[in-house]
Amino acid sequence: MLKLAITLLSRFNKRGDATDADEANQLLANVLDICLPDSREYTLAELVTPMLAMHTGVNAVGDTSAAVAVSSTRSGNQRSPYSLDQLRRNLEQCNQQDNPRLLDDVISQLRSALSFYGPGQPGWIGWKESLAIALGLRFERQGQKQDLEDVLLFSREMLMWTSRHRTHHCHSLKHLAGVLRRQFRQDGDRKDLEEGIQLSRDVLALTPPGHPDRAISLCNLGIDLSAQFKQSGDRDDLDEAIQLDRDALVDDLDEAIQLHRDALVLRPPGHPDCAITLCSLETELGTRFEQSGDKDDLDEAIQLGQDALVLTPPEHPHYAMSLSNLGEKLSTQFEQSGDGDDLDKAIQHHRDALMLRSPGHSDRAISLCNLGVDLGM
Repeated sequence: MLKLAITLLSRFNKRGDATDADEANQLLANVLDICLPDSREYTLAELVTPMLAMHTGVNAVGDTSAAVAVSSTRSGNQRSPYSLDQLRRNLEQCNQQDNPRLLDDVISQLRSALSFYGPGQPGWIGWKESLAIALGLRFERQGQKQDLEDVLLFSREMLMWTSRHRTHHCHSLKHLAGVLRRQFRQDGDRKDLEEGIQLSRDVLALTPPGHPDRAISLCNLGIDLSAQFKQSGDRDDLDEAIQLDRDALVDDLDEAIQLHRDALVLRPPGHPDCAITLCSLETELGTRFEQSGDKDDLDEAIQLGQDALVLTPPEHPHYAMSLSNLGEKLSTQFEQSGDGDDLDKAIQHHRDALMLRSPGHSDRAISLCNLGVDLGM
Protein backbone atom coordinates (compact mmCIF):
# COMPACT_ATOMS: atom_id res chain seq x y z
CA MET A 1 0.00 0.00 0.00
CA LEU A 2 2.84 2.38 0.83
CA LYS A 3 4.49 1.82 -2.54
CA LEU A 4 1.19 2.46 -4.34
CA ALA A 5 0.61 5.65 -2.32
CA ILE A 6 4.02 6.99 -3.35
CA THR A 7 3.40 6.09 -6.99
CA LEU A 8 0.00 7.79 -6.96
CA LEU A 9 1.47 10.92 -5.41
CA SER A 10 4.16 10.96 -8.08
CA ARG A 11 1.50 10.67 -10.79
CA PHE A 12 -0.53 13.44 -9.15
CA ASN A 13 2.48 15.75 -9.36
CA LYS A 14 2.79 14.93 -13.05
CA ARG A 15 -0.89 15.01 -14.11
CA GLY A 16 -2.71 16.92 -11.39
CA ASP A 17 -5.54 14.40 -11.03
CA ALA A 18 -7.08 14.94 -7.57
CA THR A 19 -8.34 11.33 -7.56
CA ASP A 20 -4.73 10.13 -7.26
CA ALA A 21 -4.14 12.41 -4.25
CA ASP A 22 -7.32 11.20 -2.54
CA GLU A 23 -6.43 7.55 -3.08
CA ALA A 24 -2.88 8.13 -1.80
CA ASN A 25 -4.35 9.79 1.29
CA GLN A 26 -6.56 6.78 2.00
CA LEU A 27 -3.71 4.31 1.49
CA LEU A 28 -1.52 6.23 3.93
CA ALA A 29 -4.34 6.15 6.48
CA ASN A 30 -4.55 2.38 6.09
CA VAL A 31 -0.79 1.97 6.58
CA LEU A 32 -0.82 4.07 9.75
CA ASP A 33 -3.82 2.10 11.08
CA ILE A 34 -2.46 -1.41 10.57
CA CYS A 35 1.29 -0.99 11.12
CA LEU A 36 3.07 -0.77 14.45
CA PRO A 37 4.56 2.65 15.30
CA ASP A 38 8.11 1.23 15.43
CA SER A 39 7.81 -0.53 12.04
CA ARG A 40 9.64 0.57 8.92
CA GLU A 41 6.35 0.97 7.02
CA TYR A 42 4.86 3.24 9.71
CA THR A 43 7.96 5.43 9.77
CA LEU A 44 7.99 5.81 5.99
CA ALA A 45 4.26 6.57 5.95
CA GLU A 46 4.90 9.35 8.48
CA LEU A 47 7.53 10.75 6.12
CA VAL A 48 5.26 10.59 3.08
CA THR A 49 2.30 12.20 4.88
CA PRO A 50 3.83 15.71 4.94
CA MET A 51 4.65 15.31 1.25
CA LEU A 52 0.98 14.79 0.47
CA ALA A 53 -0.04 17.99 2.22
CA MET A 54 2.81 20.08 0.85
CA HIS A 55 2.42 18.86 -2.74
CA THR A 56 -1.36 18.74 -2.98
CA GLY A 57 -2.65 21.27 -0.49
CA VAL A 58 -5.18 18.74 0.84
CA ASN A 59 -5.61 17.74 4.47
CA ALA A 60 -3.58 14.55 4.67
CA VAL A 61 -4.12 11.86 7.27
CA GLY A 62 -2.98 12.48 10.82
CA ASP A 63 -1.67 15.74 12.17
CA THR A 64 0.30 16.78 9.11
CA SER A 65 1.14 20.23 10.43
CA ALA A 66 2.57 18.64 13.53
CA ALA A 67 4.59 16.19 11.44
CA VAL A 68 6.06 19.03 9.40
CA ALA A 69 6.75 21.01 12.57
CA VAL A 70 8.51 18.07 14.20
CA SER A 71 10.59 17.52 11.08
CA SER A 72 11.48 21.22 10.92
CA THR A 73 12.32 21.39 14.61
CA ARG A 74 14.44 18.28 14.42
CA SER A 75 16.58 19.65 11.60
CA GLY A 76 16.58 23.18 12.96
CA ASN A 77 17.69 22.36 16.52
CA GLN A 78 20.17 19.62 15.70
CA ARG A 79 22.80 19.13 13.08
CA SER A 80 24.04 15.86 11.70
CA PRO A 81 27.44 14.94 13.14
CA TYR A 82 28.38 13.28 9.86
CA SER A 83 30.02 14.78 6.79
CA LEU A 84 28.29 13.91 3.54
CA ASP A 85 31.49 14.46 1.58
CA GLN A 86 33.42 12.10 3.86
CA LEU A 87 30.73 9.41 3.67
CA ARG A 88 30.68 9.74 -0.10
CA ARG A 89 34.45 9.24 -0.16
CA ASN A 90 34.03 6.16 2.03
CA LEU A 91 31.31 4.93 -0.32
CA GLU A 92 33.60 5.40 -3.31
CA GLN A 93 36.23 3.36 -1.46
CA CYS A 94 33.64 0.60 -1.01
CA ASN A 95 32.87 0.78 -4.71
CA GLN A 96 36.52 0.25 -5.60
CA GLN A 97 37.13 -2.61 -3.16
CA ASP A 98 34.94 -5.13 -1.37
CA ASN A 99 34.84 -4.04 2.28
CA PRO A 100 31.55 -5.27 3.82
CA ARG A 101 32.21 -3.80 7.27
CA LEU A 102 32.96 -0.32 5.91
CA LEU A 103 29.91 -0.47 3.66
CA ASP A 104 27.66 -1.45 6.59
CA ASP A 105 29.10 1.44 8.60
CA VAL A 106 28.49 3.91 5.77
CA ILE A 107 24.87 2.76 5.44
CA SER A 108 24.30 3.00 9.19
CA GLN A 109 25.76 6.51 9.32
CA LEU A 110 23.75 7.66 6.31
CA ARG A 111 20.54 6.40 7.94
CA SER A 112 21.45 8.22 11.14
CA ALA A 113 22.23 11.43 9.28
CA LEU A 114 18.88 11.34 7.49
CA SER A 115 17.11 11.49 10.86
CA PHE A 116 18.24 15.13 11.08
CA TYR A 117 16.45 16.08 7.84
CA GLY A 118 12.80 16.23 6.91
CA PRO A 119 11.75 15.25 3.37
CA GLY A 120 12.38 18.05 0.91
CA GLN A 121 14.53 20.13 3.24
CA PRO A 122 17.92 21.44 2.01
CA GLY A 123 20.41 18.60 1.97
CA TRP A 124 17.81 15.83 2.26
CA ILE A 125 18.07 14.76 -1.39
CA GLY A 126 21.86 14.42 -1.19
CA TRP A 127 21.74 12.19 1.88
CA LYS A 128 18.86 10.14 0.50
CA GLU A 129 20.57 9.57 -2.84
CA SER A 130 23.83 8.53 -1.19
CA LEU A 131 21.96 6.03 1.00
CA ALA A 132 20.20 4.60 -2.05
CA ILE A 133 23.54 4.20 -3.85
CA ALA A 134 25.10 2.50 -0.82
CA LEU A 135 22.18 0.09 -0.43
CA GLY A 136 22.31 -0.70 -4.14
CA LEU A 137 26.00 -1.52 -3.87
CA ARG A 138 25.39 -3.80 -0.88
CA PHE A 139 22.63 -5.56 -2.80
CA GLU A 140 25.02 -6.24 -5.68
CA ARG A 141 27.63 -7.60 -3.29
CA GLN A 142 25.44 -9.53 -0.84
CA GLY A 143 22.10 -10.03 -2.60
CA GLN A 144 19.87 -8.84 0.27
CA LYS A 145 16.46 -8.31 -1.33
CA GLN A 146 15.39 -5.81 1.36
CA ASP A 147 18.19 -3.49 0.25
CA LEU A 148 16.84 -3.44 -3.31
CA GLU A 149 13.29 -2.82 -2.08
CA ASP A 150 14.53 0.11 0.01
CA VAL A 151 16.40 1.56 -2.95
CA LEU A 152 13.26 1.39 -5.09
CA LEU A 153 11.16 3.07 -2.42
CA PHE A 154 13.75 5.81 -1.83
CA SER A 155 14.04 6.41 -5.58
CA ARG A 156 10.29 6.93 -5.92
CA GLU A 157 10.36 9.23 -2.92
CA MET A 158 13.15 11.36 -4.44
CA LEU A 159 11.30 11.52 -7.74
CA MET A 160 8.29 13.08 -6.02
CA TRP A 161 10.36 15.82 -4.43
CA THR A 162 12.13 16.78 -7.66
CA SER A 163 9.04 16.89 -9.87
CA ARG A 164 9.20 20.67 -10.25
CA HIS A 165 12.93 21.03 -10.82
CA ARG A 166 13.93 19.99 -14.34
CA THR A 167 17.58 19.10 -13.74
CA HIS A 168 17.03 17.22 -10.48
CA HIS A 169 13.91 15.55 -11.85
CA CYS A 170 15.82 14.20 -14.84
CA HIS A 171 18.45 12.77 -12.50
CA SER A 172 15.77 11.17 -10.32
CA LEU A 173 14.05 9.68 -13.37
CA LYS A 174 17.35 8.15 -14.48
CA HIS A 175 18.04 6.78 -11.01
CA LEU A 176 14.60 5.16 -10.69
CA ALA A 177 14.88 3.67 -14.19
CA GLY A 178 18.19 2.11 -13.17
CA VAL A 179 16.68 0.60 -10.02
CA LEU A 180 13.77 -0.87 -11.99
CA ARG A 181 16.28 -2.29 -14.49
CA ARG A 182 18.10 -3.98 -11.62
CA GLN A 183 14.87 -5.29 -10.10
CA PHE A 184 13.77 -6.70 -13.44
CA ARG A 185 17.04 -8.63 -13.68
CA GLN A 186 16.39 -9.93 -10.17
CA ASP A 187 12.69 -10.88 -10.40
CA GLY A 188 11.87 -10.85 -14.13
CA ASP A 189 8.69 -8.81 -13.56
CA ARG A 190 7.64 -7.41 -16.91
CA LYS A 191 5.92 -4.41 -15.28
CA ASP A 192 9.25 -3.23 -13.89
CA LEU A 193 10.75 -3.36 -17.37
CA GLU A 194 7.84 -1.53 -18.96
CA GLU A 195 7.97 1.24 -16.37
CA GLY A 196 11.74 1.48 -16.77
CA ILE A 197 11.42 1.86 -20.54
CA GLN A 198 8.96 4.72 -20.14
CA LEU A 199 11.20 6.44 -17.60
CA SER A 200 14.21 6.03 -19.90
CA ARG A 201 12.24 7.64 -22.73
CA ASP A 202 11.30 10.51 -20.40
CA VAL A 203 14.97 10.99 -19.54
CA LEU A 204 15.94 10.96 -23.22
CA ALA A 205 13.33 13.65 -23.94
CA LEU A 206 14.95 15.81 -21.24
CA THR A 207 18.48 15.31 -22.62
CA PRO A 208 18.45 16.61 -26.23
CA PRO A 209 21.48 16.40 -28.56
CA GLY A 210 24.35 18.35 -27.03
CA HIS A 211 23.30 17.64 -23.43
CA PRO A 212 26.19 16.22 -21.36
CA ASP A 213 24.02 13.27 -20.26
CA ARG A 214 22.80 12.44 -23.77
CA ALA A 215 25.20 9.51 -24.13
CA ILE A 216 24.16 7.72 -20.95
CA SER A 217 20.49 8.33 -21.77
CA LEU A 218 20.97 6.71 -25.18
CA CYS A 219 22.74 3.74 -23.61
CA ASN A 220 20.15 3.17 -20.90
CA LEU A 221 17.23 3.21 -23.31
CA GLY A 222 19.12 0.85 -25.60
CA ILE A 223 19.66 -1.59 -22.71
CA ASP A 224 15.96 -1.50 -21.79
CA LEU A 225 14.77 -2.03 -25.35
CA SER A 226 17.15 -4.94 -25.78
CA ALA A 227 15.88 -6.55 -22.56
CA GLN A 228 12.30 -6.23 -23.79
CA PHE A 229 13.26 -7.80 -27.10
CA LYS A 230 14.94 -10.73 -25.39
CA GLN A 231 12.00 -11.36 -23.07
CA SER A 232 9.17 -11.50 -25.59
CA GLY A 233 10.82 -12.58 -28.83
CA ASP A 234 7.49 -11.96 -30.54
CA ARG A 235 6.46 -8.86 -32.48
CA ASP A 236 2.95 -8.68 -31.07
CA ASP A 237 4.13 -9.18 -27.48
CA LEU A 238 6.84 -6.57 -27.90
CA ASP A 239 4.49 -4.01 -29.42
CA GLU A 240 1.99 -4.55 -26.62
CA ALA A 241 4.65 -4.40 -23.89
CA ILE A 242 6.34 -1.13 -24.88
CA GLN A 243 3.17 0.42 -26.38
CA LEU A 244 4.92 2.00 -29.30
CA ASP A 245 4.19 1.97 -33.02
CA ARG A 246 6.97 -0.14 -34.43
CA ASP A 247 6.83 -1.90 -37.78
CA ALA A 248 8.92 -4.93 -36.99
CA LEU A 249 10.61 -6.65 -34.08
CA VAL A 250 14.06 -6.18 -35.57
CA ASP A 251 13.60 -2.40 -35.49
CA ASP A 252 13.85 -2.46 -31.71
CA LEU A 253 17.14 -4.33 -31.69
CA ASP A 254 18.51 -2.16 -34.49
CA GLU A 255 17.44 0.91 -32.52
CA ALA A 256 19.23 -0.38 -29.43
CA ILE A 257 22.41 -0.94 -31.47
CA GLN A 258 22.19 2.48 -33.09
CA LEU A 259 21.66 4.14 -29.71
CA HIS A 260 24.86 2.54 -28.47
CA ARG A 261 26.75 3.52 -31.62
CA ASP A 262 25.59 7.12 -31.14
CA ALA A 263 26.68 7.01 -27.52
CA LEU A 264 30.08 5.60 -28.50
CA VAL A 265 30.66 8.60 -30.77
CA LEU A 266 30.21 10.78 -27.70
CA ARG A 267 32.57 8.56 -25.69
CA PRO A 268 35.76 8.10 -27.73
CA PRO A 269 38.85 6.27 -26.40
CA GLY A 270 40.06 8.16 -23.35
CA HIS A 271 36.55 8.90 -22.12
CA PRO A 272 35.97 7.24 -18.70
CA ASP A 273 32.79 5.52 -19.97
CA CYS A 274 34.17 4.33 -23.31
CA ALA A 275 34.77 0.77 -22.08
CA ILE A 276 31.27 0.25 -20.67
CA THR A 277 29.75 1.60 -23.88
CA LEU A 278 31.85 -0.83 -25.90
CA CYS A 279 30.56 -3.65 -23.69
CA SER A 280 26.96 -2.59 -24.21
CA LEU A 281 27.34 -2.46 -27.99
CA GLU A 282 29.12 -5.82 -27.87
CA THR A 283 26.12 -7.34 -26.08
CA GLU A 284 23.56 -5.99 -28.56
CA LEU A 285 25.54 -7.15 -31.59
CA GLY A 286 25.79 -10.59 -30.00
CA THR A 287 22.03 -10.65 -29.57
CA ARG A 288 21.46 -9.66 -33.19
CA PHE A 289 23.84 -12.40 -34.31
CA GLU A 290 21.72 -14.92 -32.38
CA GLN A 291 18.66 -13.69 -34.29
CA SER A 292 20.09 -13.23 -37.78
CA GLY A 293 23.19 -15.40 -37.88
CA ASP A 294 25.19 -12.57 -39.48
CA LYS A 295 28.83 -13.47 -38.83
CA ASP A 296 29.89 -9.83 -39.18
CA ASP A 297 27.91 -8.97 -36.04
CA LEU A 298 29.70 -11.68 -34.05
CA ASP A 299 33.12 -10.65 -35.36
CA GLU A 300 32.47 -7.02 -34.45
CA ALA A 301 31.13 -8.00 -31.02
CA ILE A 302 34.33 -9.95 -30.26
CA GLN A 303 36.52 -7.06 -31.38
CA LEU A 304 34.55 -4.61 -29.26
CA GLY A 305 34.83 -6.95 -26.26
CA GLN A 306 38.60 -7.18 -26.69
CA ASP A 307 38.85 -3.38 -26.95
CA ALA A 308 36.75 -2.97 -23.81
CA LEU A 309 38.94 -5.42 -21.89
CA VAL A 310 42.09 -3.50 -22.85
CA LEU A 311 40.54 -0.24 -21.60
CA THR A 312 39.35 -1.73 -18.30
CA PRO A 313 41.95 -2.18 -15.53
CA PRO A 314 41.73 -5.46 -13.57
CA GLU A 315 40.73 -3.67 -10.36
CA HIS A 316 37.77 -1.93 -12.04
CA PRO A 317 34.29 -3.13 -10.88
CA HIS A 318 33.29 -3.85 -14.51
CA TYR A 319 36.34 -5.95 -15.35
CA ALA A 320 34.63 -9.23 -14.46
CA MET A 321 31.67 -8.29 -16.66
CA SER A 322 34.00 -7.55 -19.58
CA LEU A 323 35.68 -10.93 -19.14
CA SER A 324 32.35 -12.73 -18.95
CA ASN A 325 30.87 -10.99 -22.01
CA LEU A 326 33.90 -11.67 -24.17
CA GLY A 327 34.00 -15.28 -22.98
CA GLU A 328 30.40 -15.78 -24.10
CA LYS A 329 31.13 -14.40 -27.58
CA LEU A 330 34.21 -16.59 -27.98
CA SER A 331 32.17 -19.64 -26.93
CA THR A 332 29.64 -18.79 -29.61
CA GLN A 333 32.40 -18.42 -32.18
CA PHE A 334 33.76 -21.84 -31.21
CA GLU A 335 30.32 -23.33 -31.84
CA GLN A 336 30.38 -21.77 -35.30
CA SER A 337 33.97 -22.51 -36.34
CA GLY A 338 35.11 -25.38 -34.13
CA ASP A 339 38.38 -23.56 -33.46
CA GLY A 340 39.76 -24.89 -30.17
CA ASP A 341 41.67 -21.67 -29.51
CA ASP A 342 38.36 -19.80 -29.17
CA LEU A 343 37.12 -22.31 -26.60
CA ASP A 344 40.38 -22.17 -24.63
CA LYS A 345 40.21 -18.38 -24.48
CA ALA A 346 36.55 -18.49 -23.46
CA ILE A 347 37.27 -20.91 -20.60
CA GLN A 348 40.14 -18.77 -19.36
CA HIS A 349 38.01 -15.61 -19.43
CA HIS A 350 35.25 -17.34 -17.48
CA ARG A 351 37.76 -18.66 -14.93
CA ASP A 352 39.16 -15.16 -14.46
CA ALA A 353 35.67 -13.70 -14.07
CA LEU A 354 34.78 -16.35 -11.48
CA MET A 355 37.86 -15.46 -9.43
CA LEU A 356 36.61 -11.87 -9.22
CA ARG A 357 33.09 -12.91 -8.20
CA SER A 358 33.50 -14.38 -4.75
CA PRO A 359 30.71 -16.29 -2.94
CA GLY A 360 27.81 -13.92 -2.33
CA HIS A 361 28.41 -11.87 -5.48
CA SER A 362 25.15 -11.39 -7.41
CA ASP A 363 26.74 -12.62 -10.68
CA ARG A 364 28.72 -15.57 -9.32
CA ALA A 365 26.07 -18.07 -10.41
CA ILE A 366 26.31 -16.75 -13.98
CA SER A 367 30.07 -17.25 -14.02
CA LEU A 368 29.76 -20.78 -12.63
CA CYS A 369 27.16 -21.62 -15.27
CA ASN A 370 29.22 -20.16 -18.13
CA LEU A 371 32.34 -22.00 -17.05
CA GLY A 372 30.43 -25.25 -16.64
CA VAL A 373 28.94 -25.02 -20.12
CA ASP A 374 32.31 -24.33 -21.75
CA LEU A 375 34.06 -27.14 -19.89
CA GLY A 376 31.34 -29.48 -21.10
CA MET A 377 31.86 -28.65 -24.78
